[in-house]
Amino acid sequence: MAETYKFIYFDLRGRGQAIRLLFEDQGLSYQEESVPVGAPRWTDELKPTLPFHQMPVFYDGDFMLVQSNTILRYLGRKHGLYGSTPQEAGYIDMVNDGVEDLYVAVCNLVYNKWENGKEDYCNKTIPLWMGFYENCLKKVNDGKSFIASEAISFADYNMFQVVDAHLKLLPTALDNFKVLRAWYDRIANRPGVAEFIKSAENQRRMVTGTPHL
Repeated sequence: MAETYKFIYFDLRGRGQAIRLLFEDQGLSYQEESVPVGAPRWTDELKPTLPFHQMPVFYDGDFMLVQSNTILRYLGRKHGLYGSTPQEAGYIDMVNDGVEDLYVAVCNLVYNKWENGKEDYCNKTIPLWMGFYENCLKKVNDGKSFIASEAISFADYNMFQVVDAHLKLLPTALDNFKVLRAWYDRIANRPGVAEFIKSAENQRRMVTGTPHL
């Protein structure tokens, strides 16, 4: 019988989205508990018990991890989603760290700078980072594969979710980035990803849980 992972996160896309995409695309069995932000289940029960008072929380049997990127790397190592050489693994890590940078930036926008910062973010920050990601893709097989090779990696799911979030913020974000657009479409059309994206549960979830995104 296949193992079933346990996954606990807020009832939004956020930092849990890449993990969900990985589970769904790889056909991994998992049980998710969605916790409303601010609910007693979070503030009184879960939060005090966690190493950094943060979610998501991941269980592989009795083994527990927090920190979304740590969970992704763990699953990447376990399920062959971390490249096949040290160089590929290093490249995957590098791009994944770049995804983290943009995720932090968009959270800062929606939580702290929305009124005065949205226009500048859309006009400058988004094109800058989409260009960074496109250039990273071009370095491997002229951008016709995934981040580090012909095989998908955990960082592909993470970059997909942050690009997808920015398309909701700015639908034209990929208009000038054909390589990135093609990569995005390749992932979006993978059967497990496509089915998950269209699901009612995914459609109703906000990216950050704010009215802005």
